[in-house]
Amino acid sequence: MDLKKVVEQYPQSRDARRELGISYYQQHKQQEAMEQFEALQQIDPDDIAAHYNLAILYRRIGMKDKAKEQLAMFADKKTDPGASTYSLDFLRKHPEISTENVLWHVHTDLQQSAVSAAGEQ
Repeated sequence: MDLKKVVEQYPQSRDARRELGISYYQQHKQQEAMEQFEALQQIDPDDIAAHYNLAILYRRIGMKDKAKEQLAMFADKKTDPGASTYSLDFLRKHPEISTENVLWHVHTDLQQSAVSAAGEQ
């Protein structure tokens, strides 16, 4: 399916805007690529692909200040490759919190207090 048609039909689609921007970028259509990445930032100001690509595109056309701004936002938001190591180490040291990222889990202290309260009645 043509990405332009997808963007026309779903203008708020982050994925469609990102993919169309990348497609334009690969075709060396800098202005069109910038338009898509700028529109993507209007939808999702934290999209790191938009920051990264706009930094490159702005630098190419001589907009050095905007390129530095986008690069700084990219560096601030990109994932730290060592973060998982730190978080796993933390979770090993604190097993009581390790289940908090699981969507469905039971707090045993709540169950015990509910049983105690039921026994008192």
